[in-house]
Amino acid sequence: MTKLAYSVLNPEATDLPTLIFGPPLGTHASVWASVAARLADDFRVVLTELPGHGADAGRDFSADEPVTVASMARGVVQIADELGAETFGYAGCSISGGVAQELALNHSDRVRAAAPVATAAKFGEPQDWHDRIAGVREDGIAPAVPDTLDLWFAAGFLSEDIAAGHIAAHQLLTTPEEAYIACCEALADYDLSERTADIAVPTLWISAAQDVVNTPESMEQLAETAQNGTHVTIPDAAHVFMIEHPELAADHLGEFFRNHL
Repeated sequence: MTKLAYSVLNPEATDLPTLIFGPPLGTHASVWASVAARLADDFRVVLTELPGHGADAGRDFSADEPVTVASMARGVVQIADELGAETFGYAGCSISGGVAQELALNHSDRVRAAAPVATAAKFGEPQDWHDRIAGVREDGIAPAVPDTLDLWFAAGFLSEDIAAGHIAAHQLLTTPEEAYIACCEALADYDLSERTADIAVPTLWISAAQDVVNTPESMEQLAETAQNGTHVTIPDAAHVFMIEHPELAADHLGEFFRNHL
């Protein structure tokens, strides 16, 4: 199990269903903040960090078991245990969308519904991640930032945005290299492509119209393959659409989880 750092947006709301969020690689839990604030009247909202990211910066990876998507899913279950939540909902973007699928497959007694967001059942080939890891070890994260931001946000967003997008860009640039590498190693080993049809809990697969990596077409296919999947697409947005259109993300997630938690 990989222990995850987390915060509860409304800790006094112990009578509400618990909804846990996970961020994409190279970002902090705060990427979900604007969405979470819109949902805090209906759910006890929990924001988690990826290992070594954000509030968990400084983690000693040499003292832990290797990070895997499955071990992060177990970490989410531990959070629910600590909060006394017998069941919960989970929404995760990109690598955390893999966590959502892992929870739906292997912890269906705890997760009532899951929203895999801008994600995949397998992220490319392992060698792709090993090459990225080698590049980070040699040159750091900075050289990859411009291309990553082009994938994260729709054309023109950063030139118009005054805060949230630039904060996320800074988060990526300042992510500890060992944390970034640990999550890349987890993605290299992650492959649920033969198990999507086994997902039985209700799932909401959310794509973005301008996401060229986890395309609407690929997300639609995942939703159709899962037993109780539905799919929606956020317009005028790319991979990290919860920053670009938090109001639309909150509308879709709120309706889905209100129906299932």
